[in-house]
Amino acid sequence: MRENIFIAWSGKSDYAKQVGNKLSSLKFNPIIGGDINNDSSIIFIGQTIISQMEKCSQAIILVQKKNNGIISSNLMFEFGYLLRKLSYDKIHVFFIDISEADIKIPSDIRGIWANFLSSNEENFLEKITSVFLQRQSRIIKEDKLDIIINWNYYKNLIKLYCSDPQHTGFEMAQYLLFYMQAVYFNEDYEETIDMLNELYKSFHSYQNELQSSLRFCKITLKFYRVFYSKINNKLTKEETTSILYDYEDLLEHSESLTESEFKCWLLADILEHLGFLLYYYLLFTSDVLEEQINLYEKIIEYNKRALFYLNELTSGEYASEKNIYFSSLFKAYVYRQEAHAHRFLYQHGNLCQKIEEHKCFINSFNMRKILYDDFPNIKVNNKVLENMELDYYLSMSEILYYPEFTQKKTRYYYELDNYLNRQKNKCNVISEYIHNIETNIKGEL
Repeated sequence: MRENIFIAWSGKSDYAKQVGNKLSSLKFNPIIGGDINNDSSIIFIGQTIISQMEKCSQAIILVQKKNNGIISSNLMFEFGYLLRKLSYDKIHVFFIDISEADIKIPSDIRGIWANFLSSNEENFLEKITSVFLQRQSRIIKEDKLDIIINWNYYKNLIKLYCSDPQHTGFEMAQYLLFYMQAVYFNEDYEETIDMLNELYKSFHSYQNELQSSLRFCKITLKFYRVFYSKINNKLTKEETTSILYDYEDLLEHSESLTESEFKCWLLADILEHLGFLLYYYLLFTSDVLEEQINLYEKIIEYNKRALFYLNELTSGEYASEKNIYFSSLFKAYVYRQEAHAHRFLYQHGNLCQKIEEHKCFINSFNMRKILYDDFPNIKVNNKVLENMELDYYLSMSEILYYPEFTQKKTRYYYELDNYLNRQKNKCNVISEYIHNIETNIKGEL
């Protein structure tokens, strides 16, 4: 289903029609306000316009003056109605052949909404669609971790998009991308697969970002289903190669997307999952040593590229406080995968890898600590909390023997021992990781 864009207009209807045609070519569904085609079946035009506006997730308003210099009162009504329905950043107002100094423009629609254009400008209607497209790259307002915490709410939001889109395609691309981590924590595969299949029915009508996000979800669900269906999460070479190819193909495609914060998140996500995929394959592989070395070096390459994008989201071009928790989550994954890759290379003759292993394990723990320290302020469900706690204590057990933690070693051991006691008699998917923590501790005694 294409995203519905309401076009409110006054003056020449030709402008609204031309903008609508351009939006259609860009995979949007324009709904031009009123009875622009003189449909004899329409009796109550006001009711028709309200119905049209209710169907839309964004609006373009083309403002022209009447001959007496007054802006259409009907247009002002539509503007007010849209403000009730939509957030301000989804309303795009264009003043055509109206001076910015015109005293008859209501002050309430100046500022953030105002775009002044002259019909004498070359390709001025192209500028309208250009501004509209630029505004599509706004990032969602929520903290990304909130999508994991309130995953049922966002699941329903995504489902609604199939039948009655209330969010932009660009927003939906983001919700889907971040929702996949909730799927991982909650192992909610079957329902998510059904939901994605429904979305895929309109795949070719979506913008590039939503198509890329859907492809990522599809590949990742394939990976998760295989991963959790295996004893000890053991992946075969054929399974790994197939999923690896799909991710790398998507990575190449995604690098051509328009620069945006979403693109940064998507590339970081793909690269982290590539490292994750190879890491678990290599835990059980019987490949010859040279092939294993090449793949561990590949993990390091993927993870360094992922860290570049994650740093852009926390301290670079797209830095935001609302990115800190989610990026910490992914940085912890990335650093830990990289640490194990450096460890393997060190154990097989590359002695300079020891320092990098050391740094990566500490960085992974520090990222986990950022999340763990704020657990009281994060209203997570029990399943998510269990996974976050596990990752925190697993990271702690991996840095016990480092010299800089000598003074904290007794305290850390005490915390780990308490955690393990709480896990007794729990038979669940994390049991193997609990065993790893126990092994790490025993290695220190």
